[in-house]
Amino acid sequence: QFRTPKTIAQAVARFSKEAGLDAEAELNEAVPVLQSLIQAGYLVPLDAKNVSAIPPSLSRRVEIAGWTVLQLVQTMEDTEVWQVRRNPSEIAALKIGRPGHPTATRAVEHEAHVLSRLDSAVGSRLLSAGFWDSRPYLMTEWLTGTDAGKVCSEFRARNDAASKQAMLIVTSAILQTYAALHDCGVIHGDVHARNVLVDPQQSVKILDFGAARIVGRDKIAAASRAGVSFFFEPELAQAVRAGSYPPLPTALGEQYSIGALIYFLLTGRYYLDFIVEKNEMLRQIAEDEMVPFATRGLAAWPEAERTLRKALQKKPVDRFSSLAEFSRAWERVGIPQF
Repeated sequence: QFRTPKTIAQAVARFSKEAGLDAEAELNEAVPVLQSLIQAGYLVPLDAKNVSAIPPSLSRRVEIAGWTVLQLVQTMEDTEVWQVRRNPSEIAALKIGRPGHPTATRAVEHEAHVLSRLDSAVGSRLLSAGFWDSRPYLMTEWLTGTDAGKVCSEFRARNDAASKQAMLIVTSAILQTYAALHDCGVIHGDVHARNVLVDPQQSVKILDFGAARIVGRDKIAAASRAGVSFFFEPELAQAVRAGSYPPLPTALGEQYSIGALIYFLLTGRYYLDFIVEKNEMLRQIAEDEMVPFATRGLAAWPEAERTLRKALQKKPVDRFSSLAEFSRAWERVGIPQF
């Protein structure tokens, strides 16, 4: 909500309306979280010095490897994503390192290597990779669709049997796609709703493989891990809390993250009542059990909750043996009868 300037009251009111929730109750829950985000500098006043967006480093109509730059899609600290065109009917996505960020070279080259191993049914097809003006880049096919969070938010707003069935179709597709990724020997390592693209036919593609791990290629703990903390697995949370090196992404760890994502997509809420204070949040991930749907003010969904609860077990050995098994169990989940 704060991607454009808003007061707290405006942000809560708009979020509550979109999610079909009570604004006063959401405000009471949001205040401690927002206070933490303000203290941490994630939310700042409109006139703050660090409020400016990161300026793009390319301009429209620049040509890179035979492609013409059209429009900016996303700017990050070390990379940018642009839409590019080679002819009137051929559109692609360009990911390029920003000037002055030498670490971007390794990240972009790694992502290109991962994409070269994957079936296009899982992620975007790699078209080319290399250097332009000493900056690393990769070019992939242009994918159309909407991120999974927005798609499921629209379904939740309808709140009927048909919308629940649609959410089951989307979440099943997410599980099947991630299971196929694991079958390719790749762990994504950065699970969250914006990295899952859903097309109009409700097919799913996974985005952003910059943090992905090729199984068997790395043998030691990682110096750092990507990801959104709400979807961290307990193994990662425990390591960070203890001040240890974070473990490498694993299939069983990613299963936990995907379980947390599916809970979020179905309910519009996280699977725990997170306290946005680092150590307490990490403790919650490592120790606290999944909040039942009824506690969220939603109708109980026993089959879905039971299946998610297994994927969200704190010990990896207690989860499904694989994402393929999780996916098969999820396909047996039906719409609750009232």
